[in-house]
Amino acid sequence: MSLRVIAEVSVIVVAAAASIAAVALVLTIAQLRRTMARAGSLLALAVAGLPALARELSLFATKLDQTTNALAALADTVERIDGCMEAVGRATRQGWNRTRPKIRRAAITLAADAAGAIRMSREALRWIRIPRRCRTDGRPAVRPRAKEDDRYGDALWMGDG
Repeated sequence: MSLRVIAEVSVIVVAAAASIAAVALVLTIAQLRRTMARAGSLLALAVAGLPALARELSLFATKLDQTTNALAALADTVERIDGCMEAVGRATRQGWNRTRPKIRRAAITLAADAAGAIRMSREALRWIRIPRRCRTDGRPAVRPRAKEDDRYGDALWMGDG
Protein backbone atom coordinates (compact mmCIF):
# COMPACT_ATOMS: atom_id res chain seq x y z
CA MET A 1 0.00 0.00 0.00
CA SER A 2 1.09 3.30 -0.76
CA LEU A 3 1.64 6.12 1.51
CA ARG A 4 -1.06 8.10 -0.08
CA VAL A 5 -3.70 5.44 0.62
CA ILE A 6 -2.61 5.23 4.24
CA ALA A 7 -2.88 8.98 4.54
CA GLU A 8 -6.36 9.01 2.98
CA VAL A 9 -7.52 6.20 5.27
CA SER A 10 -6.07 8.05 8.22
CA VAL A 11 -7.87 11.23 7.21
CA ILE A 12 -11.14 9.30 6.82
CA VAL A 13 -10.69 7.66 10.27
CA VAL A 14 -9.86 11.01 11.87
CA ALA A 15 -12.85 12.64 10.10
CA ALA A 16 -15.15 9.83 11.30
CA ALA A 17 -13.81 10.14 14.83
CA ALA A 18 -14.24 13.91 14.71
CA SER A 19 -17.81 13.54 13.42
CA ILE A 20 -18.64 11.01 16.16
CA ALA A 21 -17.08 13.32 18.74
CA ALA A 22 -19.08 16.27 17.35
CA VAL A 23 -22.34 14.27 17.50
CA ALA A 24 -21.53 13.16 21.06
CA LEU A 25 -20.72 16.75 21.99
CA VAL A 26 -24.03 17.97 20.52
CA LEU A 27 -25.94 15.22 22.40
CA THR A 28 -24.10 16.05 25.64
CA ILE A 29 -24.82 19.76 25.22
CA ALA A 30 -28.51 18.98 24.58
CA GLN A 31 -28.65 16.81 27.73
CA LEU A 32 -26.91 19.55 29.74
CA ARG A 33 -29.44 22.05 28.41
CA ARG A 34 -32.37 19.82 29.51
CA THR A 35 -30.71 19.27 32.92
CA MET A 36 -30.15 23.00 33.35
CA ALA A 37 -33.78 23.70 32.41
CA ARG A 38 -34.99 21.13 35.00
CA ALA A 39 -32.65 22.56 37.63
CA GLY A 40 -33.95 26.06 36.83
CA SER A 41 -37.57 24.96 37.28
CA LEU A 42 -36.72 23.20 40.58
CA LEU A 43 -34.87 26.31 41.75
CA ALA A 44 -37.91 28.43 40.85
CA LEU A 45 -40.14 26.07 42.88
CA ALA A 46 -37.74 26.24 45.83
CA VAL A 47 -37.61 30.04 45.66
CA ALA A 48 -41.42 30.18 45.44
CA GLY A 49 -41.78 27.92 48.53
CA LEU A 50 -39.09 29.67 50.54
CA PRO A 51 -41.34 32.41 52.07
CA ALA A 52 -43.88 29.81 53.21
CA LEU A 53 -41.08 27.72 54.71
CA ALA A 54 -39.70 30.79 56.48
CA ARG A 55 -43.19 31.53 57.94
CA GLU A 56 -43.55 27.94 59.13
CA LEU A 57 -40.09 28.01 60.74
CA SER A 58 -40.92 31.31 62.44
CA LEU A 59 -44.20 29.86 63.75
CA PHE A 60 -42.35 26.74 64.94
CA ALA A 61 -39.76 28.89 66.75
CA THR A 62 -42.54 30.91 68.41
CA LYS A 63 -44.32 27.77 69.59
CA LEU A 64 -41.04 26.33 70.80
CA ASP A 65 -40.43 29.51 72.84
CA GLN A 66 -43.94 29.27 74.30
CA THR A 67 -43.39 25.64 75.22
CA THR A 68 -40.05 26.49 76.86
CA ASN A 69 -41.69 29.30 78.84
CA ALA A 70 -44.51 26.98 79.92
CA LEU A 71 -41.98 24.37 81.08
CA ALA A 72 -40.08 27.03 83.03
CA ALA A 73 -43.32 28.18 84.68
CA LEU A 74 -44.15 24.55 85.48
CA ALA A 75 -40.72 24.06 87.08
CA ASP A 76 -41.24 27.21 89.19
CA THR A 77 -44.66 25.92 90.28
CA VAL A 78 -43.19 22.55 91.23
CA GLU A 79 -40.52 24.30 93.31
CA ARG A 80 -43.18 26.40 95.08
CA ILE A 81 -45.27 23.27 95.76
CA ASP A 82 -42.16 21.55 97.12
CA GLY A 83 -41.55 24.47 99.48
CA CYS A 84 -45.18 24.43 100.60
CA MET A 85 -45.08 20.66 101.20
CA GLU A 86 -41.93 21.04 103.30
CA ALA A 87 -43.66 23.75 105.35
CA VAL A 88 -46.73 21.55 105.79
CA GLY A 89 -44.52 18.64 106.87
CA ARG A 90 -42.72 20.80 109.44
CA ALA A 91 -46.01 22.19 110.76
CA THR A 92 -47.51 18.70 110.96
CA ARG A 93 -44.50 17.32 112.83
CA GLN A 94 -44.50 20.27 115.22
CA GLY A 95 -48.25 19.92 115.76
CA TRP A 96 -47.94 16.19 116.37
CA ASN A 97 -45.01 16.70 118.74
CA ARG A 98 -47.13 19.17 120.73
CA THR A 99 -50.30 17.06 120.59
CA ARG A 100 -48.84 13.64 121.36
CA PRO A 101 -47.96 14.39 125.01
CA LYS A 102 -51.46 15.79 125.54
CA ILE A 103 -53.02 12.66 124.08
CA ARG A 104 -50.72 10.49 126.18
CA ARG A 105 -51.65 12.39 129.38
CA ALA A 106 -55.36 12.17 128.55
CA ALA A 107 -55.08 8.43 127.82
CA ILE A 108 -53.15 7.80 131.04
CA THR A 109 -55.69 9.83 133.02
CA LEU A 110 -58.58 8.01 131.37
CA ALA A 111 -56.96 4.61 131.97
CA ALA A 112 -56.23 5.52 135.59
CA ASP A 113 -59.83 6.69 136.08
CA ALA A 114 -61.12 3.48 134.49
CA ALA A 115 -58.77 1.34 136.61
CA GLY A 116 -59.87 3.22 139.73
CA ALA A 117 -63.54 2.73 138.84
CA ILE A 118 -62.98 -1.00 138.29
CA ARG A 119 -61.15 -1.31 141.64
CA MET A 120 -63.93 0.54 143.38
CA SER A 121 -66.57 -1.70 141.81
CA ARG A 122 -64.61 -4.85 142.81
CA GLU A 123 -64.27 -3.59 146.38
CA ALA A 124 -67.97 -2.78 146.42
CA LEU A 125 -68.80 -6.27 145.14
CA ARG A 126 -66.55 -7.84 147.77
CA TRP A 127 -68.04 -5.65 150.46
CA ILE A 128 -71.57 -6.74 149.58
CA ARG A 129 -70.27 -10.28 149.02
CA ILE A 130 -71.31 -10.82 145.39
CA PRO A 131 -69.05 -13.49 143.91
CA ARG A 132 -67.17 -12.88 140.68
CA ARG A 133 -68.47 -14.46 137.55
CA CYS A 134 -67.79 -18.15 137.23
CA ARG A 135 -67.89 -20.53 134.33
CA THR A 136 -70.98 -22.64 133.85
CA ASP A 137 -69.20 -25.64 135.32
CA GLY A 138 -68.54 -23.80 138.59
CA ARG A 139 -64.82 -23.16 138.15
CA PRO A 140 -63.63 -19.56 138.54
CA ALA A 141 -63.25 -17.50 135.40
CA VAL A 142 -59.76 -17.22 133.89
CA ARG A 143 -58.62 -13.84 132.76
CA PRO A 144 -57.72 -13.96 129.02
CA ARG A 145 -54.15 -13.13 128.11
CA ALA A 146 -53.51 -10.05 126.02
CA LYS A 147 -52.59 -10.69 122.40
CA GLU A 148 -49.16 -9.63 121.15
CA ASP A 149 -50.52 -7.17 118.59
CA ASP A 150 -52.74 -5.56 121.28
CA ARG A 151 -49.70 -4.92 123.45
CA TYR A 152 -47.75 -3.51 120.51
CA GLY A 153 -50.73 -1.39 119.48
CA ASP A 154 -50.97 0.06 123.00
CA ALA A 155 -47.23 0.74 122.98
CA LEU A 156 -47.55 2.59 119.67
CA TRP A 157 -50.56 4.54 120.88
CA MET A 158 -48.79 5.54 124.06
CA GLY A 159 -45.77 6.70 122.04
CA ASP A 160 -43.30 4.04 123.18
CA GLY A 161 -42.91 2.28 119.83
